[in-house]
Amino acid sequence: MDASETKLNPETKGKVVQIFPHFMARVAKFEELAAAGYKFLISFRQGLEFIRRPCIDKTSEIFEKVIKANNTDRIQSYIKAGYVHNSSRAENLNKSKDIINELKCLVEDVKQTIESATETSQDYHANLDFEAATCSEEGNDSFIPEKSRDIDYATMVAVVFSMVKQDCAMQEKIVSSLSLKTSSGELESYCLMWDIVPDSEMETPNEEQIYFEMGVVVPKKIVDQIEEGYDSVEVLVDEFQKVGLIVDRVAGLNDEFLKLAAPVEALGKAAAELKLRKRTQIGVDLRFEWDEADAFVKQSDGSLFSWCERFRCYDHMIYGIINRSDSAIILKSDHRDIRWEPGEPLLWKLEKEGIVKEVFPIHVEVKRKQLLKCWASNWRGFTNQPLDEIYAYYGAKIAIYFAFLGMYTNWLFFPAAFGILVQLVDFGSLQLLILPFFFICIVSWAVFFLQFWKRKNSTLLARWQICYSVGAESAYKYMDTEWSSFHSSVGSFKTFGADKSREKEKFQREEWFAHMLRFRNDAIIISSIICLQLPFELAYAHLYEIIGSDIMKFGLTAVYLFAIQYFTQIGGKVSVKLIKHEKNESSEYRANSLIYKVFGLYFMQSYIGLLYHAILHRNFMTLREVIIQRLIISEVLENLMENSLPYMKYSYRKYRAVCNKRKREKGMAARKSYFNSRVEKEYFKPIYSASVGEELEDGLFDEFLELALQFGMIMMFACAYPPAFALVVLSNFTEIRADALKILVMYRRPVPRVAATIGAWLNIFQLLIVVSICTNCILLVCLYDREGNWNISPGLAAILIMEHVLLLIKFVFSRIVPEEPDWVKANRMKNATEAQNMCSKQLLRNISGRRGMLDTATLVVGDGGIGVTAAGFMAGVVASLVVGVITSMAYEDFGFEFTCVPTDGYKELNLLGE
Repeated sequence: MDASETKLNPETKGKVVQIFPHFMARVAKFEELAAAGYKFLISFRQGLEFIRRPCIDKTSEIFEKVIKANNTDRIQSYIKAGYVHNSSRAENLNKSKDIINELKCLVEDVKQTIESATETSQDYHANLDFEAATCSEEGNDSFIPEKSRDIDYATMVAVVFSMVKQDCAMQEKIVSSLSLKTSSGELESYCLMWDIVPDSEMETPNEEQIYFEMGVVVPKKIVDQIEEGYDSVEVLVDEFQKVGLIVDRVAGLNDEFLKLAAPVEALGKAAAELKLRKRTQIGVDLRFEWDEADAFVKQSDGSLFSWCERFRCYDHMIYGIINRSDSAIILKSDHRDIRWEPGEPLLWKLEKEGIVKEVFPIHVEVKRKQLLKCWASNWRGFTNQPLDEIYAYYGAKIAIYFAFLGMYTNWLFFPAAFGILVQLVDFGSLQLLILPFFFICIVSWAVFFLQFWKRKNSTLLARWQICYSVGAESAYKYMDTEWSSFHSSVGSFKTFGADKSREKEKFQREEWFAHMLRFRNDAIIISSIICLQLPFELAYAHLYEIIGSDIMKFGLTAVYLFAIQYFTQIGGKVSVKLIKHEKNESSEYRANSLIYKVFGLYFMQSYIGLLYHAILHRNFMTLREVIIQRLIISEVLENLMENSLPYMKYSYRKYRAVCNKRKREKGMAARKSYFNSRVEKEYFKPIYSASVGEELEDGLFDEFLELALQFGMIMMFACAYPPAFALVVLSNFTEIRADALKILVMYRRPVPRVAATIGAWLNIFQLLIVVSICTNCILLVCLYDREGNWNISPGLAAILIMEHVLLLIKFVFSRIVPEEPDWVKANRMKNATEAQNMCSKQLLRNISGRRGMLDTATLVVGDGGIGVTAAGFMAGVVASLVVGVITSMAYEDFGFEFTCVPTDGYKELNLLGE
């Protein structure tokens, strides 16, 4: 019987599909063990090459004494085993054999399912000819037997199992043949054979590969701890599996780790429940429907969902598990009873009780190693970076940061070369004009850089299918707006339109109240900076200027750095508390508010002392020394701290875990504790978070802050030290690879954040250009007016005129270069036009078929954007309305009336049309 002609009965249909994820999870575990075995093989090869070096004189007295002093049974067994650990090798082989046995059991289950299904479907195949003849007599199309998806999965299980079994047999033969007599050529061939992955011409039923991307930390299960009742961890695992997640349980030193993976079908259903908006094939963003998944555009790596969308789906699935029964369920944990009330989220309850310690995203080892090779270790690529791969693995915000850093470093070559030329070449009589000309070029360069960055940002967003338009910034932010920010009660929505003047006054009053609240908080921060931090910074700069001893200066700087850390921490905490009382529209608005407030603290801290040396004392030698110190010494120390502190935190947490395990096993035989799982190592790594306001910002806050302070340093004091741009080029070249290595190795995988631009940092860079125009004009006055008379001579008047000309240049150049490429605009308009034409045709067909019917459509507006639902022939009208949202068309032009009905989580605007 042909496999393509087999049909399963309803009892067995779907059973193979349920077995398949567990089968692939065990295959993934086998691959992890195979990778560990490959490391053992490489270390054996390296050790064998080492001992094959010219040996020492064994007849010497020193050698005999060393052998006699260390002649233990362990040393003898180690030498006989060929300088490899037999225990590690045997343990790895035993684990691989256990997994092979588990795979055999799963294959037997699949085999039995298919055999039972085949036996029950014989009657169906016996009647195939009769049904086909009947269909042909009635004039229908020829009957084609339905190909069952279970058959595809069963065939794939058999093929994969055969490959894994062959791979395990080959590895076992390689390990058993290793000895000290193995030649270098044989070892090299063994390494190549081990690394070969058996190929198959068959494709998996799902094109997307399934990876474990989330981890849940729960207490390690103790035998005989649970009495009567439900084990809370077991219930959690069962619920995860019910929603479609694949669970792999890994035992750690002190805790147990649940690794979660989701097939694309489970992600699609969760995305449909979340009402995610995705780009369709016609270029319009619509609410996702799993049944129409083929209509949506896939990512550049072939996956249907981006990492940010997958994370939202994971969060929805694991936190959306609730008790759907009518009564409470008693869960057991550590001899405690936990009542899981009806309608209560399970994971939230277990987190509250301390059973679930943490939920965090985990690295995908295959993709992480690829990025390490082509990104963090690719020093020859200079500033080239795999931005598409970074976006697919980390999300838009981190990819945009590294794109900005790479472009910024490339653009620094011109001012770096020009600055070195100005510093080294003597221009003779033109020397007085070269610095103003240099600064005019630098300001023009900075303005063009930011404008062309906006263009590149738009290009990246178009390439990544992210809906954002420079001209429609407010609309984009409105789609991410939290409806609670409108501060309107449910009753006001219900009566909206009954008394428009009163409602209008209420909205205006609440709007201005929010503005005044933000203004009050900004005034508090600015007053604190001026009244508290400014005197402290001026006092430090004055003492540094008058102290002559270098030792005293060093001690003063140490005290200053120690004190400024507390100032910054206190300022950050005050800013976070003030922001929490603001009525911001979204999380990005809150993050931008934090950026502005904290940058004010760092601005005063970084630049006020330099301006003091330059303007009051006109000590340009000290100014240049401080600039060099900030750009070289501070950068090196910061990079060392950024990379060493995470490792120290990781080592400390690992040490505590080992100590806790030894305390629990005090009565047992002393043995060394090992980390057998990668997920446990990731759990001990620190979170990629901001140093200030970590609840509002991630680790990119510190990276952007460092870039902004660096940009301000070289721009505000460009005339004082032109070669500073060259130092920044070298620093940023190292920063690209150091940040990549840090985020890939030192930290956990960050939680993805939705961000289409660099946000408030772009406004800060533009502000620094304006400030640099003023500061450099003052520096030029101080350089040329050495006598200090401050006379309005022709030279000083020219500098003042130059200041106004530079401000005009910034304004004009910002308008000359468009912020968005024409091809991006044309592509968006083309998609909108095609969608409008398609919807107009559908609308006309529906109107001609059902004229005069009164129907109701629902426009759903929520955190994810604007969605539309309708029934019957109104689908065409709804589609036209979607195009109207995109092209900013007025709904009143269609003749619709509006009513607003508030619901939980979103608002519905009911459209009544005839």
